Amino acid sequence: MKDPLSGSRGEATRGEGSVEVYRAGRRTDPKNMDLAGSPYGSWSEANVVKGETLADALRWLEPQQNAWRLRVLDCRPLTLTSTSTTGDPRIAESFSRLRASDGSQHKGLSPANASRVGCDLRFPFNGETYDGPLFLADVMEDKWDIYLYDGHLYFARSWTGELWLRAKIDFSALDARIPWVEAKLDGDYADPIFAISVVDFLVKSHLYRRELPHPVPEEYSDNPETIANFSMNAFGRWASFAKLGDTTGVLFPGQ
Repeated sequence: MKDPLSGSRGEATRGEGSVEVYRAGRRTDPKNMDLAGSPYGSWSEANVVKGETLADALRWLEPQQNAWRLRVLDCRPLTLTSTSTTGDPRIAESFSRLRASDGSQHKGLSPANASRVGCDLRFPFNGETYDGPLFLADVMEDKWDIYLYDGHLYFARSWTGELWLRAKIDFSALDARIPWVEAKLDGDYADPIFAISVVDFLVKSHLYRRELPHPVPEEYSDNPETIANFSMNAFGRWASFAKLGDTTGVLFPGQ
């Protein structure tokens, strides 16, 4: 369990010198990085420029430079090269223990002190569904576990198991629809639109395995390192391209 590491780029995930840090789960096998549905998308180690600082590696892409026609920050020089560790061995143990969880402990519960906000998120549906885990973090760079029980999606943080989001989901012959989301509306989640955007992104990225921009709270500055570090903490290796504000309008083929 104990694994003193020297992390890669990014202060948020770097083991400094002799500071003891802990890690659980497997390391990503490079052979799996090109598989369909991988969080690495079109990224490869060839994208890393030797000697380039993180500040120089993080670049804004203008609408004409990406498929979504949006201004987005390419966070991959941090989020796809960093190793997530913790200074608390109990967190590493918690992560390991939760890999065997079916999520039933969340069934019927709302996040603590949650508010319910209405929305209308729609996704393609092939007519098949089942209760239980839909996505389980494989490594500590995966920040979420997602479960389905009795027509509700449960989004829990993978390191601690804390339930952060719940969403009602209705299935029909044509699509799957989320009419409301529950979240504790404070801190980064104070804006209901951000909470809805997080659910929308997690469904599209973790369940449909699509590469697309993730949301960052509107009040964040344009500072690339601040945004990239927030993205790493919030979404881990699934955070490729950051967009300030609402991302629910970002569609993928079939929507």
